[in-house]
Parts: sequence; C-alpha cells; structure tokens
Amino acid sequence: MRVLLLAILVLPFIIPTLVDDAFAADWYSTSWEYRKKIEISLNSEISSDLSNFPVLVSVTDSDFIKATESDGTDIIFTTNDGTTRLAHEIERYNTSTGEVIAWVKIPTLSASTGTDIYIYYKGVEEIDASSVWDDNYRLVYHLNQTSTGTENEFYDVSDNANDGTGGGEGDKTQDEDRRPTRAEGKIGYGQSFDGPTQGGFKNDGSGDFIWTNGVNNWPGNGGGTTDNDVTVEFWAKVQSDHSDLNNMDFFGYRAGGQDNEFVLFKVGTLNMNVRGNTLLDSDVDAATSDWTHLMIVYNPGGSSKIYQDGELAEEVSGTSGNRGPRANGNFALGADIDSSTKVNNELQGDLDEFRISYGIRSADWAAASYATQNSPSTYLILNCEENSTTKNCDDPVTAKDRSGACGFDRDCTPPRITNHGESETPDGFSINDNVFEENQERYNKNPTIQGTVGEPVTIKIRTWENMGTDKIYLAIAYLAMHDDKPDWRDSTANIEFSIQQDEFKVYDKDKIFSAVGAVTERIEDPYGDNPALELLDITFTIIFAKPMESSHIGIQTIDHIPNYDLVYFENALEILPKEIVQVEEVPEVVPEEVPESQPEVIPEEIPEPEPPVKQPEPPVKQPEPEVMLTTINEKTVLEFVDENMPAKHYVKRYITETEYKDWFDENYSNYKFWEGIGITQERFEQIVLEIQSEPKPRIIETGFVLVPDNQKSFPLVEETYEPEPAELEPEKKEKKGFFDWLFDLFK
Repeated sequence: MRVLLLAILVLPFIIPTLVDDAFAADWYSTSWEYRKKIEISLNSEISSDLSNFPVLVSVTDSDFIKATESDGTDIIFTTNDGTTRLAHEIERYNTSTGEVIAWVKIPTLSASTGTDIYIYYKGVEEIDASSVWDDNYRLVYHLNQTSTGTENEFYDVSDNANDGTGGGEGDKTQDEDRRPTRAEGKIGYGQSFDGPTQGGFKNDGSGDFIWTNGVNNWPGNGGGTTDNDVTVEFWAKVQSDHSDLNNMDFFGYRAGGQDNEFVLFKVGTLNMNVRGNTLLDSDVDAATSDWTHLMIVYNPGGSSKIYQDGELAEEVSGTSGNRGPRANGNFALGADIDSSTKVNNELQGDLDEFRISYGIRSADWAAASYATQNSPSTYLILNCEENSTTKNCDDPVTAKDRSGACGFDRDCTPPRITNHGESETPDGFSINDNVFEENQERYNKNPTIQGTVGEPVTIKIRTWENMGTDKIYLAIAYLAMHDDKPDWRDSTANIEFSIQQDEFKVYDKDKIFSAVGAVTERIEDPYGDNPALELLDITFTIIFAKPMESSHIGIQTIDHIPNYDLVYFENALEILPKEIVQVEEVPEVVPEEVPESQPEVIPEEIPEPEPPVKQPEPPVKQPEPEVMLTTINEKTVLEFVDENMPAKHYVKRYITETEYKDWFDENYSNYKFWEGIGITQERFEQIVLEIQSEPKPRIIETGFVLVPDNQKSFPLVEETYEPEPAELEPEKKEKKGFFDWLFDLFK
C-alpha cells in the first residue's frame, strides 16, 4: 500500500509535464463563451451498448447563470470532440440558481467505458431540428404544464402530436373538476391526480385524468398479428395505505368500439390487459408511498415483462395471441376508458415522465433509465469551467502552464478511502478495530461484526485527498440498509459529518440511535517512509437504542469541488439486543454459631461524662430512608438491589424499559415493584412523577443529509440528550443546644 500511495502522490507532478493543450477538445464556436465536460458513468449499470439513449442531465451550478436566455436556449451539448452537436431538450432552467434539467440524446451509450459530452453556455441561440426522442417513441409527456382545460395543453414532445388535455376534450366533454394539478415531480414538475370524490370507483364523473383524443401512429395500430411490441415507461408515487388500490388504473386505451384495448390495471398488483384479455396478472406493487420507476413491456411473440426501479419484477412467456391495439382510439392517463367513453377507476397519486414506445426496450434500458433519472449526480461528473479564449480552465495568463489532466491545478480526484496495509492502527475502514478489506469491488464482502444495544460501536475511516486533508469537507456513514445490494438511497439511518465546521447531523427514521459522535485526526507519515504523506482518520461512535439486523455499511467522502468516493461493505454490522441477566435470589445466609466453649469477649465500657443540662428541643424529623432493611418489613428487599444505588435508578428502568419490566413481573410476581426495592408505594409514585416531569431530550433541526447534487435531501435532526439530574441527598440539619442558642443572641 505504501508504494501505491507514494505513486498517487507523485502522479499530479508528472501529468502536467506530459500533457499540453493539444489534448484539449476543439471548440464548437467562438460565439460560445464557456463549456464544461460532463463524464457519464452509466457503463457501471449496463452490459451492452444502448443506441439513441436519452440521458437525463440534471445539474445545478452557479456558473450556468451566465447563460442569458431565460428558457436556456443558449445552452447546447456536443460529443467529446467538442464540435459534434447532440440533440437535446431543456425541460427546466433556473436563471437564479443555475439549475439545468435537460434530456440529451447519446448516439451510443457505451457499456465498456464512460461517455463524455460537453455542455456549452452563453452563446448565440441556434435552432436544432433533430429530436431527442427517436422514431420508436409514440408519446412522451414531461407532465410539467399547468392544466387549464386548454385543448392539447400537455405537449407530446415525440412529434407524433398525441397531445393531451386535462379533464377531457373531443370525444370526452371537458370537465374542469377533473383536471390534474401540477406538483413537484420526480424530475422537474409532474401531475397530481385526485381520485373519485363522490360516487366511489367505477363511476364516471369525479376523478382527474388527461385525455388524448384520436391517437396518431400508435404502436400495433394495425390490430393484426405482427409488429405489436409496446414499451411504457413512467414514474409513479402512490400512498400505500389507500383502501382502493386495486380499483385504480394507471392508463387505458379504447379503439374500434372495444374496451380495454391496452390497459394497466390495479396499482397494488399490476395487471396488463391487451384486447380485452388479461396478459399479465402480477404481484408487483406500485403503491410504495415514494417515487417508483416502472417499465412495462408487451411482447406478444415472446415474454412480456414488468421492470420496477431498474430490475425485472415479473414476466410471462407465450405468444399471448400476438395481437396489438387497434388504430384511431382514445387514450386516458390516470384512469381507464369503458364503453361510451366512460372514464373511471381513476388514480389517486402522482405521475411524471410518461412515455410509450413501439418495440421492446431491454433490461439494460430499464436499468440505465432508472439509474440516471433516480440519481443523476451519482452517474454524472461535472468538470471545471473552460473558456473560449484558452479552451481550458481558469484565466488566460496561467492557462498555458496548466494541463487538461487532473493535477494540483484541477482537482478531479475524490478523497479516497485507502487500501489496507500493515500499521499499528486500523487502516482504511474498521468496525470496533476489526479491519475490513476494501477489495475494489462494488460491494465489498467481509465478516459481519456484531455489537450490542447500549454498547459503543466505532466505525473508523482513513482517507487520502490529493489536494490535502484540509480539502476534505464531508464524510457520511450510511447504515440500516438491508436489501440484497447496498444502496445509500435505502439507508434509513445515516450520519453526515461536516469536517471543517466540526459538526454532524443525523437522519434516523426508525430511531435506532441512542447517541452519536464524530471526530477527526490528521495523521502524518503513518508508515515512517514518506514525510509528505498526510491522511485523515475519521471516527464515528454510535450507541444503538434498538437492535439492527445485519446491515450493509456505506461510507462516502466528499471534497470541496465536490468529488466523492463511495464504498460499500456488505452485511458489515449487526446489533444484538442487550441480554438481561436474571439474578437468582440467593438463599439467606445464616451466620455460624459461636461455639459455647469460646467465651464472649465483652469490651469494657468507659462511662462518658454526663452532658450539661439543656432545655428540651423539638425533635428533628429525619428523612425517610430510600431502602428500609428492617425486620418489621413484611417482604424483604430483593437480592439484586444495590443499597448504594438510588431508588430512582430502578424506578426509571421499570417504567421506561419494557424488557426490564417484563423480567421483573415474570420473576417476582408476588412482589409489587416498590416492595422489591424496599420503598413505600407513596415514594414510588413520587419518583414516577419526578421522572415524568423531567425535560425531554431536545430535538434540534440542523439541516439536510448531503446527497449527490439535485437529489431530494433527507431532513435531519441531531438528538441531544440532557443528563439525568443527580438525586439529591437529604439535607442534614445540625442540632443546636441551649448554649448555642444563647450565644447566637449576643452575636
């Protein structure tokens, strides 16, 4: 490892001397002032190349506010040669924040390597006649409009003119009460559909829908036995607690006077129906209470499939009659269509990015679509700003001394979690000082470390940054991930540590943490052979309040650019419940009798002088003892009670810890709890009131969990627990005699 780290440190000095501006890509046009390279790494998700794939570029960068057109029309994209124009569509551009949401058509998305493109901004607006959406697309809705009932208000960007209208038009009379509502969607804006408000499901006239009257160029529109393959893609968010999930439909199509030509029934258990026949009756549940991506493939000559969140969820084999929907029908989004154009079985939920294609989209298509649309910043790296004068980064004076490669002048290297080597301290990643091997796989497999509720667990990371450890800004530990493959998006408990501010934030959905801490330590030359080597040790300390089943651990380190490194360790940590030790009652020990032959030694009593005569004083009331070990008690104090512990300790456990209460009640059923610890019922109730009146732990909202750019952040809380106030000892008053009282009169 020492050789590897030394090579990494030396590399930035070597590269600038080997690479010059000749390697920089050509400039598209001098009319365009700025550009940035975008590195796309979807090759990690696919096994075969994809043609004409629409990649989502969703980024926010303050440099993009330099674009002067409010609709982003002075933003274009090229291939990695810098000059070949790529078809693109701007869905949203924010002139204040620099947010860009665009779809870019990639002619060949490589499965073997990353794909680089350029984004140019601040130039002369140019008309691009090419379309992002290839000829197979027959309907593409971004669903980012505000519905007013205006005919064809939902624009079909596939150029097939299958525009839609909220609440109906044409064959379906417009109803202003049935228009969907624009809402923040998965990507930009989407539409929120309100289901029936009266009359229940299967009744026309109440729920929202979008109507497309007389579709054009529909897939399978010949109604024959060939060329009827269809793929449908969209995002949906439906609450899981609806009682009518299996009465809700996502879409419906009616043609040739026939119902259910092409329908996706039952949100809770998806059913695909073609030409009135149920094709696929699945167990796929789309009511997840969060956004889920669905891709439905109708392949009458082979296998019809449902993909959910990029993975195959269910399929059925067989020719299925090999028939397709008839032509010139009507389409409803958010409902289905029965006879006489009756729209019913309306959806209660949100939809975004709805598309219908002719043909079979592959498993790689589903995986790449979900990956880039669900987490764009995970698969997109935005490089530094280049200008048209130098065709390189930064100012023209120093640009010639800089390279197009990553060095100390351009930080394109994330803060790496180091490989493990031999050292006196755990290196790289460890749990409770058990060193893990980071074996360069996506999901590193190591033994599972077990911890216990209430006991500290330490997670340590050693990281290296080419710009120096002071450029490492954030470290995030993701826990509570239990799916087959680790994914930070599945984490319901994570800790974000802001290193420069020395602050951490906690997201703990299921309240499994009791206490959390985070510290850093800079380590110089830890191996004694490289004085220039500086590493940063980051330690998370966690005390768990609940058990946690075997969980993957994800560690993310982020620098100032930001570049980031994300490493997963499979099933790395399991938290076991704390074992309650049942204390058996020890039989009373009878003291041995002193043999009669041994005379009892009685110490000689020395008479004390009689005290002076004092006036009678009122008796001082002594405080009631917490534990009364007396022979007159009806029941003796149980053996597990420590006389040195305050009664409040035992009472608090009894009323706050379910397992502790159950243990006591089961093993000492003939005792009241206060009898077992040697106090009165009145004192017990008094202590309970004291505990209940104590201030609750303070919950301080401190921000959001950092996730890669443009992802919805998790709300965070940092839990700070106030220490339990010590139980006060009874105040002992000093007795005063007659002469003390007399002397006080003359003071």
